[in-house]
Amino acid sequence: MPWATVNDVSLYYERHGSGERLLFISGTGGDLRDGPSLADSPLGRSFEILAYDQRGLGQSSVPPWPYAMADFADDAAGLLDALGWDACLVVGMSFGGMVAQELAIRYPRRVRRLVLACTSAGGEGGSSYPLHELAALEPDDRVARQMELIDTRWDEDWRRANPDMVALIAGRMRIRRPGEEGFDLTPPRPEGGETAGPPDYVGVGATASGSTWWHGLVLDHPGVSARPGLPPARHFLSASATEPFGPDRVRAYHGWFPRRPGTLAGEWTPTYASCPWVAPLLARAAPEARILLMVRDPLERLAVALAAGAERRAAQTGTAVAEAMDGGFYGAQLRRLLGCVPATQVLVLQYEQCRRDGAGQLAATYRFLGLDDGHRPGRGLRPLPRRPAPAAPAFDPDTRDRLVVLYADDVAELVTLAPALDLSLWPSFADRSR
Repeated sequence: MPWATVNDVSLYYERHGSGERLLFISGTGGDLRDGPSLADSPLGRSFEILAYDQRGLGQSSVPPWPYAMADFADDAAGLLDALGWDACLVVGMSFGGMVAQELAIRYPRRVRRLVLACTSAGGEGGSSYPLHELAALEPDDRVARQMELIDTRWDEDWRRANPDMVALIAGRMRIRRPGEEGFDLTPPRPEGGETAGPPDYVGVGATASGSTWWHGLVLDHPGVSARPGLPPARHFLSASATEPFGPDRVRAYHGWFPRRPGTLAGEWTPTYASCPWVAPLLARAAPEARILLMVRDPLERLAVALAAGAERRAAQTGTAVAEAMDGGFYGAQLRRLLGCVPATQVLVLQYEQCRRDGAGQLAATYRFLGLDDGHRPGRGLRPLPRRPAPAAPAFDPDTRDRLVVLYADDVAELVTLAPALDLSLWPSFADRSR
């Protein structure tokens, strides 16, 4: 099988056809194992085509993050060097079009002619659609948005008038997320010197409490492995409530944590804390893991959770509201967790404290995980900007009072179990604690 070592990356490549030389740079998620093959396209009858899996994709190796666009362009130029191609035609599709532009800027003499397909200039020239945001959508909404991105004619009116075509297209493009029915729990294969084993840490909650932001800061540490393409929230244990959880299942869970030598690997699935079956499964599958739980003012968290549900077009029925509310009963969640995991292995973080003293709280998190607490994330401590979220509902005074009563006993238990929490940052509950 053809591989070339370029910039300490093992790039898988294929060559097809004959004629003038053409480098094809694929888009997001490109994998040469997926059809159709360029060899079978009209290009294959007229050109000698060089195609490859970009770093972190397909059968190429996965070097440590982060990657810059210059790295992808240098990979392409290095591959040309490895194969003795001085200059060639270049076709870049989607994300590959961005790489192709960078290649032309950095190595103009290597690019004889440039074809850009379904792409953009990025930066001030306009970026591509933020594909990571598709993961936050419900399956049907995600498919609808993907269809509109692929072809602007496939709008809501067209989809309503062509249900059979929609079903056909959706069946081919639907990708299951972790935690969804039908998601394949088969673990990925270790690559590039990686080994797999039990997670070193597991974040268990809470939803709508800033855990995605905080986990991103953990993953930024050079002592933590984060293979591109693997979801930060594995949801493996969420799907194990009614499944046999014997040695084979435990080994499969461990397989989801490939790591480079000398580094940690873990996950943060915010729904774990709300699932009663997860704590005993954690004790069985990862008895040495460090457990993290981030909590937020229950009323503020509830408002954010309800807004997120509305954004996904979830019906605000009693069931939906009950599920959103349940995520804020942290005291019960922590009590259940401490019944299975030693308290010395659990760190409770308070969202409001992390916003007020990000550096101090992050250093404490790193120390808890056994990492060098002197690391400073390259992106800074503030959450990354995202597209504007829908406004969280403002509870009227009567509703707020009723919610405070519902949560009050649980908050009192939480403070008993985690006395480092600062209730002055939760004004509705601080007044009741005096």
